[in-house]
Amino acid sequence: MKRIMTAIGLVLLLSSSALQAGETPVNQKLTDALNHEFSGVSNAHWEKVSGAYQTTFNYMGQRLIAYFSPDGELISTTRFINLNQLPFAVTRNLKEKYPDIQIQESVLEAVYDSQTFYFITATDQKKEYILKASASEGIFIVNKRKLKQ
Repeated sequence: MKRIMTAIGLVLLLSSSALQAGETPVNQKLTDALNHEFSGVSNAHWEKVSGAYQTTFNYMGQRLIAYFSPDGELISTTRFINLNQLPFAVTRNLKEKYPDIQIQESVLEAVYDSQTFYFITATDQKKEYILKASASEGIFIVNKRKLKQ
């Protein structure tokens, strides 16, 4: 499950089209599950992604992305936050471990398995990094690629 969610987070972070325009029809069980978990959602759009259902929607003034199993079980919820919204422990660890890299202002926050993880894009002179961070598990690199010179 952690590999699936890391892959989903990575795809979302690397893709500028995380909020896709296409629509997948879904059954009433999924719609009911969304409304049960997030009462009062609006503008929900569904996509089938790797055997799960991704829905993007507005909730309490924010744009969220949630993943559900075909049976309507909530797998994960993600949203984009600003860098300054990271927990202090993550911010401190990030500055200590990677003092010389540039960090993008937008961070993907993912909640799954009752834990919150942050996917952070950072660059140095030669590479771009995708970092996965949490207050309890620290920070590690999940992907890196060379920048075009």
